[in-house]
Amino acid sequence: MSYLHTATSVVETIPNVTSRSAPTTAPEQQTSECRRRNTRLYRESIELEDKLRQGLPAYALSHLAPALLGNVEEAERLVYASPNNLRAELAVLFYLRQASSVTQRAVLGGAWSKNDREVLAAAGGKARLKAMFKATKCPLPADLSERVQVWRGIHRWGLPGISWTLRRDVAVWFARRVKSLKGEPLVLSAVVPREEILFYDDSRHEAECVIFGLDYVSIHELASFDPEEGVRESGGFIEDDAERLELLKRLLEGNDPVIVPAIC
Repeated sequence: MSYLHTATSVVETIPNVTSRSAPTTAPEQQTSECRRRNTRLYRESIELEDKLRQGLPAYALSHLAPALLGNVEEAERLVYASPNNLRAELAVLFYLRQASSVTQRAVLGGAWSKNDREVLAAAGGKARLKAMFKATKCPLPADLSERVQVWRGIHRWGLPGISWTLRRDVAVWFARRVKSLKGEPLVLSAVVPREEILFYDDSRHEAECVIFGLDYVSIHELASFDPEEGVRESGGFIEDDAERLELLKRLLEGNDPVIVPAIC
Protein backbone atom coordinates (compact mmCIF):
# COMPACT_ATOMS: atom_id res chain seq x y z
CA MET A 1 0.00 0.00 0.00
CA SER A 2 1.44 3.32 -0.98
CA TYR A 3 1.67 6.32 1.37
CA LEU A 4 -0.76 8.20 -0.90
CA HIS A 5 -3.29 5.39 -0.67
CA THR A 6 -2.95 5.27 3.11
CA ALA A 7 -3.51 9.00 3.46
CA THR A 8 -6.54 8.83 1.16
CA SER A 9 -8.02 5.99 3.19
CA VAL A 10 -7.69 7.99 6.40
CA VAL A 11 -9.33 11.01 4.87
CA GLU A 12 -12.19 8.95 3.56
CA THR A 13 -13.01 7.68 7.05
CA ILE A 14 -13.41 11.19 8.50
CA PRO A 15 -17.02 11.74 7.32
CA ASN A 16 -18.07 8.59 9.20
CA VAL A 17 -16.53 9.89 12.42
CA THR A 18 -17.84 13.45 12.21
CA SER A 19 -21.17 12.91 10.44
CA ARG A 20 -24.07 15.23 11.21
CA SER A 21 -25.95 12.47 12.97
CA ALA A 22 -23.15 11.79 15.46
CA PRO A 23 -23.84 13.15 18.97
CA THR A 24 -21.70 16.03 20.25
CA THR A 25 -19.18 14.83 22.82
CA ALA A 26 -18.24 16.63 26.03
CA PRO A 27 -14.77 17.59 24.72
CA GLU A 28 -16.38 19.07 21.59
CA GLN A 29 -18.78 21.09 23.73
CA GLN A 30 -15.91 22.37 25.86
CA THR A 31 -13.95 23.32 22.75
CA SER A 32 -16.95 25.16 21.35
CA GLU A 33 -17.51 27.02 24.62
CA CYS A 34 -13.81 27.90 24.78
CA ARG A 35 -13.93 29.30 21.24
CA ARG A 36 -17.00 31.39 22.05
CA ARG A 37 -15.34 32.70 25.20
CA ASN A 38 -12.14 33.56 23.37
CA THR A 39 -14.12 35.34 20.66
CA ARG A 40 -16.02 37.32 23.28
CA LEU A 41 -12.85 38.29 25.11
CA TYR A 42 -11.14 39.26 21.86
CA ARG A 43 -14.03 41.52 20.90
CA GLU A 44 -13.98 43.03 24.37
CA SER A 45 -10.26 43.73 24.06
CA ILE A 46 -10.74 45.39 20.65
CA GLU A 47 -13.49 47.64 21.98
CA LEU A 48 -11.45 48.49 25.06
CA GLU A 49 -8.33 49.30 23.03
CA ASP A 50 -10.37 51.56 20.73
CA LYS A 51 -11.73 53.37 23.79
CA LEU A 52 -8.26 53.80 25.25
CA ARG A 53 -6.77 55.02 21.97
CA GLN A 54 -9.43 57.72 21.89
CA GLY A 55 -8.97 58.68 25.54
CA LEU A 56 -5.21 58.48 26.10
CA PRO A 57 -3.17 61.62 25.49
CA ALA A 58 -0.62 61.37 22.70
CA TYR A 59 2.37 61.24 25.06
CA ALA A 60 0.85 58.17 26.76
CA LEU A 61 -0.47 56.52 23.60
CA SER A 62 3.03 56.34 22.13
CA HIS A 63 3.93 53.75 24.79
CA LEU A 64 0.91 51.47 24.26
CA ALA A 65 2.01 49.35 21.29
CA PRO A 66 5.54 48.54 22.53
CA ALA A 67 4.17 47.81 25.99
CA LEU A 68 1.65 45.32 24.58
CA LEU A 69 4.54 43.66 22.75
CA GLY A 70 6.32 43.05 26.06
CA ASN A 71 8.52 46.08 26.68
CA VAL A 72 8.40 46.48 30.46
CA GLU A 73 9.97 49.94 30.51
CA GLU A 74 7.35 51.15 28.04
CA ALA A 75 4.62 49.57 30.18
CA GLU A 76 5.88 51.49 33.21
CA ARG A 77 6.00 54.73 31.20
CA LEU A 78 2.49 54.06 29.90
CA VAL A 79 1.07 53.76 33.41
CA TYR A 80 2.92 56.85 34.59
CA ALA A 81 1.74 58.93 31.62
CA SER A 82 -1.90 57.81 31.66
CA PRO A 83 -4.72 59.62 33.45
CA ASN A 84 -5.90 58.02 36.70
CA ASN A 85 -9.29 57.10 35.25
CA LEU A 86 -7.72 55.04 32.43
CA ARG A 87 -5.00 53.13 34.28
CA ALA A 88 -7.45 50.52 35.55
CA GLU A 89 -8.80 49.87 32.05
CA LEU A 90 -5.23 49.51 30.76
CA ALA A 91 -4.70 46.74 33.31
CA VAL A 92 -7.79 44.94 31.98
CA LEU A 93 -6.62 45.36 28.38
CA PHE A 94 -3.21 43.83 29.09
CA TYR A 95 -4.94 40.89 30.76
CA LEU A 96 -7.34 40.37 27.85
CA ARG A 97 -4.50 40.54 25.35
CA GLN A 98 -2.53 38.00 27.39
CA ALA A 99 0.50 40.27 27.51
CA SER A 100 3.61 38.92 29.18
CA SER A 101 3.34 38.38 32.91
CA VAL A 102 6.02 41.00 33.54
CA THR A 103 4.21 43.73 31.62
CA GLN A 104 0.88 42.76 33.17
CA ARG A 105 2.56 43.06 36.56
CA ALA A 106 3.86 46.53 35.73
CA VAL A 107 0.51 47.82 34.48
CA LEU A 108 -1.74 46.17 37.06
CA GLY A 109 0.62 47.01 39.93
CA GLY A 110 0.82 50.63 38.83
CA ALA A 111 -2.94 50.95 38.49
CA TRP A 112 -3.61 49.13 41.75
CA SER A 113 -1.29 51.36 43.76
CA LYS A 114 -3.01 54.47 42.41
CA ASN A 115 -6.66 53.43 42.86
CA ASP A 116 -7.58 49.88 43.81
CA ARG A 117 -11.32 50.55 43.68
CA GLU A 118 -11.16 51.67 40.07
CA VAL A 119 -9.25 48.50 39.18
CA LEU A 120 -11.92 46.35 40.81
CA ALA A 121 -14.65 48.29 38.99
CA ALA A 122 -12.86 47.98 35.64
CA ALA A 123 -12.36 44.25 36.16
CA GLY A 124 -16.10 43.86 36.69
CA GLY A 125 -15.79 41.72 39.79
CA LYS A 126 -13.40 39.78 41.98
CA ALA A 127 -13.35 36.66 39.81
CA ARG A 128 -11.65 38.47 36.94
CA LEU A 129 -9.55 40.58 39.29
CA LYS A 130 -8.20 37.39 40.86
CA ALA A 131 -7.41 36.02 37.40
CA MET A 132 -5.63 39.27 36.54
CA PHE A 133 -3.41 39.03 39.61
CA LYS A 134 -2.69 35.36 38.92
CA ALA A 135 -1.61 36.24 35.39
CA THR A 136 1.14 38.52 36.74
CA LYS A 137 2.97 35.48 38.19
CA CYS A 138 4.38 37.82 40.77
CA PRO A 139 7.54 36.62 42.58
CA LEU A 140 7.45 36.59 46.37
CA PRO A 141 10.27 37.34 48.82
CA ALA A 142 12.62 34.38 48.99
CA ASP A 143 12.60 34.32 52.78
CA LEU A 144 8.83 33.82 53.14
CA SER A 145 7.89 30.65 55.01
CA GLU A 146 5.28 28.18 53.80
CA ARG A 147 2.71 29.80 56.10
CA VAL A 148 2.73 33.57 56.39
CA GLN A 149 1.20 35.95 58.92
CA VAL A 150 -0.40 38.97 57.27
CA TRP A 151 -2.03 42.10 58.67
CA ARG A 152 -4.64 44.67 57.61
CA GLY A 153 -5.64 47.97 59.20
CA ILE A 154 -9.33 48.92 59.07
CA HIS A 155 -11.87 51.02 60.93
CA ARG A 156 -14.44 49.63 63.37
CA TRP A 157 -16.98 48.52 60.76
CA GLY A 158 -14.52 47.74 58.00
CA LEU A 159 -14.29 44.48 56.07
CA PRO A 160 -11.20 42.29 55.60
CA GLY A 161 -10.70 42.97 51.86
CA ILE A 162 -7.89 41.61 49.68
CA SER A 163 -5.03 44.02 50.41
CA TRP A 164 -2.83 42.96 53.33
CA THR A 165 0.71 43.56 54.55
CA LEU A 166 3.52 41.49 56.03
CA ARG A 167 4.20 44.27 58.54
CA ARG A 168 2.04 44.91 61.58
CA ASP A 169 3.26 48.51 61.89
CA VAL A 170 2.00 49.24 58.37
CA ALA A 171 -1.43 47.83 59.27
CA VAL A 172 -1.46 50.01 62.38
CA TRP A 173 -0.61 53.05 60.26
CA PHE A 174 -3.57 52.36 57.95
CA ALA A 175 -5.85 51.82 60.94
CA ARG A 176 -4.77 55.18 62.36
CA ARG A 177 -5.29 56.81 58.96
CA VAL A 178 -8.98 55.86 58.79
CA LYS A 179 -9.71 56.71 62.42
CA SER A 180 -10.49 60.36 61.79
CA LEU A 181 -12.79 59.44 58.90
CA LYS A 182 -14.64 56.31 59.94
CA GLY A 183 -14.19 55.55 63.60
CA GLU A 184 -12.21 53.38 65.95
CA PRO A 185 -9.24 51.59 64.36
CA LEU A 186 -8.84 47.81 64.29
CA VAL A 187 -6.08 45.58 62.99
CA LEU A 188 -6.88 42.20 61.42
CA SER A 189 -4.43 39.35 61.10
CA ALA A 190 -4.43 35.98 59.38
CA VAL A 191 -2.04 33.12 58.68
CA VAL A 192 -2.14 32.02 55.05
CA PRO A 193 -0.30 29.52 52.85
CA ARG A 194 2.44 31.18 50.84
CA GLU A 195 0.78 30.24 47.55
CA GLU A 196 -2.36 32.22 48.46
CA ILE A 197 -0.42 35.47 48.02
CA LEU A 198 -1.06 36.33 44.37
CA PHE A 199 0.74 39.68 44.29
CA TYR A 200 3.45 41.33 46.35
CA ASP A 201 4.69 44.92 46.19
CA ASP A 202 7.13 46.69 48.46
CA SER A 203 7.81 49.67 46.19
CA ARG A 204 6.22 51.98 48.78
CA HIS A 205 7.75 50.07 51.72
CA GLU A 206 4.34 48.66 52.67
CA ALA A 207 5.06 44.96 51.99
CA GLU A 208 1.62 44.72 50.39
CA CYS A 209 0.13 41.29 49.68
CA VAL A 210 -3.00 40.62 47.62
CA ILE A 211 -4.91 37.64 48.98
CA PHE A 212 -8.28 36.24 47.92
CA GLY A 213 -10.53 33.74 49.64
CA LEU A 214 -9.66 34.25 53.32
CA ASP A 215 -12.28 32.72 55.59
CA TYR A 216 -10.61 33.23 58.96
CA VAL A 217 -9.15 36.42 60.39
CA SER A 218 -8.42 37.55 63.93
CA ILE A 219 -9.40 40.98 65.22
CA HIS A 220 -6.98 43.09 67.23
CA GLU A 221 -8.37 46.18 68.93
CA LEU A 222 -5.63 48.73 69.48
CA ALA A 223 -5.27 49.80 73.08
CA SER A 224 -3.46 52.89 71.75
CA PHE A 225 -1.99 54.15 68.51
CA ASP A 226 1.47 52.94 69.45
CA PRO A 227 2.22 49.87 67.29
CA GLU A 228 4.13 48.24 70.15
CA GLU A 229 1.50 48.64 72.85
CA GLY A 230 -1.10 46.10 73.90
CA VAL A 231 -3.96 44.69 71.82
CA ARG A 232 -6.95 42.47 72.54
CA GLU A 233 -7.10 39.41 70.31
CA SER A 234 -9.93 37.05 69.43
CA GLY A 235 -11.09 34.30 67.05
CA GLY A 236 -14.17 32.43 65.73
CA PHE A 237 -16.39 31.91 62.65
CA ILE A 238 -19.49 33.79 61.53
CA GLU A 239 -21.82 33.54 58.55
CA ASP A 240 -23.12 36.93 57.46
CA ASP A 241 -22.58 40.66 57.77
CA ALA A 242 -25.38 41.22 60.29
CA GLU A 243 -23.85 38.71 62.65
CA ARG A 244 -20.38 40.12 61.95
CA LEU A 245 -21.45 43.59 63.04
CA GLU A 246 -23.09 42.29 66.20
CA LEU A 247 -20.04 40.24 67.13
CA LEU A 248 -17.73 43.15 66.43
CA LYS A 249 -19.84 45.23 68.80
CA ARG A 250 -19.53 42.57 71.48
CA LEU A 251 -15.79 42.44 70.90
CA LEU A 252 -15.43 46.16 71.37
CA GLU A 253 -17.47 45.92 74.56
CA GLY A 254 -15.00 43.34 75.84
CA ASN A 255 -17.25 40.25 75.73
CA ASP A 256 -17.03 37.12 73.60
CA PRO A 257 -14.07 36.64 71.25
CA VAL A 258 -14.92 36.66 67.53
CA ILE A 259 -13.47 36.96 64.05
CA VAL A 260 -14.87 38.51 60.91
CA PRO A 261 -15.40 36.70 57.59
CA ALA A 262 -13.51 37.63 54.46
CA ILE A 263 -15.49 39.16 51.61
CA CYS A 264 -13.36 37.75 48.78
